[in-house]
Amino acid sequence: MDQGEKAKPSLRESAGKVWSVLRWVLFVPVFKWIWRLFWGSFKVIVFTVFICAALSGIGLWGIYDYDKRTDWLTSALDLPKVTELRIDDVHEQSDVTAEDGRRIACFSSPEHRIKISAPEDIPEIFEHAIIAQEDQRFYEHNGVDVAGIVRAQISNMLSLRVVSGASTLEMQIAKNWLLKDTTKSYSRKIKEAILALKMDREFSKREILLMYVNMPYLERGQYGIEAGSRSYFGKPAKDLKVEEVAFIVSLISKPRLGRERGIDPATNERSDGLSRESVKRARHVLNRMDDLGYFDRRGGEVEYERAQAAISRLKFLAAVSGCSAEVVGPYYTEEIRRRHKDKLALNTGGLQIFLPVDPELSKVAEEALREGLTTYRSRHTLTDERIAELAGKAGVSPEEWKKTQEADRESIRGLAFGVDFAGRVRFMIGGEDFAKSKWNVATQGFRQPGSTFKAFTYAALNETLLEELIASGVSEDDLLKELDKRCVVVDGPVAVSRGRGRAPKWIQNFRTNSQPMYRGQISCRTAIAESRNTAAVRAGQRAGVRHMVEVAGRLGLGTGDRKYEIQPYPTTAIGASDVAPIDMSAYLSFVNGGYKIPRIWEYDICKKDKQKVLRSVLANESPDPLDPSVVTPRECTTSGVLPASYERVLHPVVAEHMKRLLQAPVDESTGTAHSLRTGVVIGADPLKWDPKAPRIKFPFEEAGEIAAKTGTATNDNGDTSDVWFIVLIPGVQGKPETGMVMVFWMGKTTKSSLGPRETGGRNLVPVAAKIMRFLKEKRGLLQPGNKFEPIIPLSDIPTVRTPEGIPGASPSEESEVIDPSNPFVDPEKLKLLPPLDLSPTPPSKIFKEDGPDVPD
Repeated sequence: MDQGEKAKPSLRESAGKVWSVLRWVLFVPVFKWIWRLFWGSFKVIVFTVFICAALSGIGLWGIYDYDKRTDWLTSALDLPKVTELRIDDVHEQSDVTAEDGRRIACFSSPEHRIKISAPEDIPEIFEHAIIAQEDQRFYEHNGVDVAGIVRAQISNMLSLRVVSGASTLEMQIAKNWLLKDTTKSYSRKIKEAILALKMDREFSKREILLMYVNMPYLERGQYGIEAGSRSYFGKPAKDLKVEEVAFIVSLISKPRLGRERGIDPATNERSDGLSRESVKRARHVLNRMDDLGYFDRRGGEVEYERAQAAISRLKFLAAVSGCSAEVVGPYYTEEIRRRHKDKLALNTGGLQIFLPVDPELSKVAEEALREGLTTYRSRHTLTDERIAELAGKAGVSPEEWKKTQEADRESIRGLAFGVDFAGRVRFMIGGEDFAKSKWNVATQGFRQPGSTFKAFTYAALNETLLEELIASGVSEDDLLKELDKRCVVVDGPVAVSRGRGRAPKWIQNFRTNSQPMYRGQISCRTAIAESRNTAAVRAGQRAGVRHMVEVAGRLGLGTGDRKYEIQPYPTTAIGASDVAPIDMSAYLSFVNGGYKIPRIWEYDICKKDKQKVLRSVLANESPDPLDPSVVTPRECTTSGVLPASYERVLHPVVAEHMKRLLQAPVDESTGTAHSLRTGVVIGADPLKWDPKAPRIKFPFEEAGEIAAKTGTATNDNGDTSDVWFIVLIPGVQGKPETGMVMVFWMGKTTKSSLGPRETGGRNLVPVAAKIMRFLKEKRGLLQPGNKFEPIIPLSDIPTVRTPEGIPGASPSEESEVIDPSNPFVDPEKLKLLPPLDLSPTPPSKIFKEDGPDVPD
């Protein structure tokens, strides 16, 4: 065969080609049979599914309708009742509000929540954001979004992972508040759906939305959008910007994005650890809101772009407190908690507590007290050379001596509180640092009051003298003048016995070198001005020690919130018996016409609807105001109403005379607090002050009347352990209730020595002066012409006699005092007296007292 010719196909090859075509033709009937079989079955399946779905729908509707009438599913599946959501038992914080309306603290359980009380109070912007992010068909479905479920399942199948859920707001409420079940199972989802349907027919959509905004956990211990808004941004939910709202709403599904470790403490901004994800989630919320047309009505594309850009620049508050409030006066608010914690649901009851506290004054007082304690510490900080010298004398290493002395120096504590003439507690600083110690010395401690107690001693003496004047027939118009003339005491050597086998103890006057050791017979005014101890002991004996103790109790010492006994000893006349510092506000009776002024810690404690008053200081209300069952149907008062009447505890003549006597320490040139008139250097030692340094002073012509009393107490070793200062300031003219008594104290927890020449005048008058400057500049006190006026005018006080049966001095009391000036004293007792030290500067011994805070 030639190479150019093609080979002819064989018969076998030709047959193969024919069969390759013919076999498909032959299989056509088979394919037709298979197709018919499949299509017929598919129609059967579709039909079957349709019939089953219809029957299931009818069945489910029947079950739904039956359950609607009988609540059958609740008992069959052991489900909680959705009506439980109507019970107002959700834990909510209680807010503490100052008189200026500022929220200064709160009390809360670990489930920290601030409830939004009514649907109309839900911020519109939050409503849009929540619906856009969590349930876009909220107002269309009946609790279960069937279309949403189908859409979510398709998305999850196409993505081969869970990318979308279908829980409605009702289903989320059912999960978190009714089922409280976080396990993932179909049975739980079914229960959620059933409860959601029940919820939708029990509540309106607005009620359901209200439940929802109070529900979600937003990290930092915060529950609900209101608590979250205040914790992260420091403002109410209604005041948040749209980007801030987007961040809060993004936490609903992923609260971990709000963890504190995601905030850089140096810049107070979110750290890189969570920044990308949190920004992404918040922007997703904005996108959802934009899809629903939110921005179309509010600035359009410009506002949308601004919010998107602002997300990455959000600033957050540090989560230092679950309260998310400006904490002012922590000792004050802790005292409120301590007083009511066993009676009221402070942590969970959602109460409103209105206090008379002055936030700005509290801050000034806290700063002034801290500065006073710092000044004391700096005065007792020694050089290394001095430390080495003292350590050598003590036979210890300098390091050991320094450590011991530093611990002793750091044990110094202080307090300051102010109560106005109506009894309202305006500030309360119970210690230097609440974070280090919550112990409130003012309300929980007991300390010797030193010479501040002498006011009660001389009040008892005045009562005794007044009784004598009345008995002698002195006219009422002349009582005050004659009382002032008769009120004289002897300032001379006097001793007290200390029991069998021990020598008597001389009472010491603490004074400067320019003053005599004893002045002889002096007026009560001079005795109080210079705080003469020996004169006060004699005044107590003249009045009767038990009478003196009774007067103190009558005015409020040991008979108020804390019950204790003042010991009826002669040395009690100069403050040798412990008292609760807070009770020293009893000085108010001296400037209020002899009326006892009870302290007002709070105005009202109410439910947040402001209609249920659980605690009130208003007159003519429940005699048991701490009983939570007492509910008064009226509006709460946020500024207080003064009581209509007060209990009289002193004759008005005695009160008036005491008011004049207590001005002597300030007005007399030798008075222990006279530096208030001449000038005080703040933040410096008064005994080492720079004459050129600026001073705070309150001369009479510029500041009006001021009354005060200093005090110093000693420990068992005879060393100074406590120093005090009490100052009374008249109110604004025409508003006597705005006057104020302020009490200051300083001492060590160990009651060890404060050191030589440490007095109330030296340590605490500068503290008071700084606060007084604020009161003069910002509160209208200490103005020219200001005078003490009782809150009830004296003309309105009925003519009264002193109480009958004033107890006199018993023989046992007289026997404890050895007065060499008494011609009737037992000579054998005089032989027991130790030698009397009359050196110019008395040694540091027991019962020493204040001197002027600056040298003459």
